[in-house]
Amino acid sequence: MAITTTMNKMPIPFWKYSSWLQRLEIDMPYRVGDFIQSFSENQVYAKSWLIERLMMHPFVNKKEKDIWILGSWYGTILVPLLMSKFSDIFRIHLVDFDEETLSIAERLWYTKTPFGNLIQTHCMDINFDFEQLKGDLIINTSCEHMLPMNEFDCKGLCAFQSNNFRKEIAHINCVDSLEEFIEQTGIQDIYYSGEIPFHTYDDHHKRYMVIGER
Repeated sequence: MAITTTMNKMPIPFWKYSSWLQRLEIDMPYRVGDFIQSFSENQVYAKSWLIERLMMHPFVNKKEKDIWILGSWYGTILVPLLMSKFSDIFRIHLVDFDEETLSIAERLWYTKTPFGNLIQTHCMDINFDFEQLKGDLIINTSCEHMLPMNEFDCKGLCAFQSNNFRKEIAHINCVDSLEEFIEQTGIQDIYYSGEIPFHTYDDHHKRYMVIGER
């Protein structure tokens, strides 16, 4: 079915998620809630903030971009935003410890190029299987779920996010300020740093972001 002009202008294809939810409801009903959460308002807010800042960086002009997303989940927000806003992408690597999540992402984002699938998945536990990485862009919007990023060797433009929302049991490494997060990232050459509300429920919880190189 052809898509309308309006649909073509939407960077995030939500209509695809509707059909995927129907498939998950039949094949993996235990995944439905998790999949829905991956494109909540909170998630869209955080990821679009990151993309909008990256669009003002010289990275946009780089040829054959090699992009890594650590703690990628299903890629429901970042993958379509990257594909929509950045040209000349060679490959997008999704890194997550959940093999089932990655298998869903592979089917959702399969895009054939002359170099193979645009999306390549890597089932890894970053805390234990990851030591060093080189890429044109390394994204991690889930730093609160893992060890401080300054413990890993990341070469390339880094775009990292964390927060101070300790009520979530999976948030094992929250930070209390933007300054503390900057120190945790190990980024020395800072292009951008800032904070936004973590959610709409209160003014205390914040999301922090740092973009730059070490």
